[in-house]
Amino acid sequence: MSRRAAWLLFPAFLALSSLAAGNSETSGRTSGGGCGSSSGDPVPLLLSSLRVDGAGEMTPAFSPHVFHYAVRCEERQILSVSAEADGAGAALLLNGQAVGGALTDARVLMAGDEDLAVELSRPGADERTAYVVHCVPPDFPDIEIVSREPGTAPGLLLVTPHYSPSGSGERVSYLAMLDDNAVPRFLRRVTPGAHNFRWHENARLYSYAETLLNTPGEVVLLDESLEEVGRVGTVGGLAPAMMHDFLITDEGNYLFIVNNPVTRDLSRYPGREGESAPSSAEATHDSVIQEVSPDGREVFRWNSWDHLKLSDCNTWRQFPEEYAKLNSLSL
Repeated sequence: MSRRAAWLLFPAFLALSSLAAGNSETSGRTSGGGCGSSSGDPVPLLLSSLRVDGAGEMTPAFSPHVFHYAVRCEERQILSVSAEADGAGAALLLNGQAVGGALTDARVLMAGDEDLAVELSRPGADERTAYVVHCVPPDFPDIEIVSREPGTAPGLLLVTPHYSPSGSGERVSYLAMLDDNAVPRFLRRVTPGAHNFRWHENARLYSYAETLLNTPGEVVLLDESLEEVGRVGTVGGLAPAMMHDFLITDEGNYLFIVNNPVTRDLSRYPGREGESAPSSAEATHDSVIQEVSPDGREVFRWNSWDHLKLSDCNTWRQFPEEYAKLNSLSL
């Protein structure tokens, strides 16, 4: 899940390759014993200031107890980094390179998918604290956390922001994991498009629905390192799965929602107000739930045509093109 670290440039612009910045989700304080431990409460390893210039505004505003930040970065951009430890005795590292007790306008060559890490360590002790600045590409949309409810469980928000820039005809789509400050701890641009990025605890897998201009496609499976491990879809002649929901059962089977095109006799039902009545051979869609095994066998199928009372559906705003609409699954 870690992204690439940047290159560190000294004032003479001599490039030094850095050590890995580490997993962007596990930054903050780590500690251990060792010969440097002393009795009493140790002084926390924290920064008193952190500033990044040369790109967009760093967000959120710096706070010693916030360890992840975001800045807008072009494909290749030199940033200027300044940082100071809160208290004496701490050593600073910038992307793995020792830089002494303070940073003043250190230059770092960044790309749009890189992270910048400022770490503090204490000589003779295992304790370290890492502050990570995540480079966000210019076309990643602005996302703001507008409210925070008390008691919200810790964790990251999995989202699939997508949009079409005005007049471009292009579709921009991302997989992203955001923290409570809307800082992208992970992001990946996806082509042609993505919906419904989620985590399946029972299978230890992530998934997202691949789409093209909202046209359903395959469901992509990712491992815990967010590497693709497979693609799955419906079987038995059904249309591709809808992007609205997808589940993995405890048995390892896949549950899909399908908006399946069919021809049905809807002539006994009146049309919507101001429209003609449906025909005996009307093009419409059944809502289908299909369960498929990992080896591609259909395990279960439920079809709305066999279970719904159509007279309850003919006032639906999309009738007769659709008489039913599934959007979510639950086990």
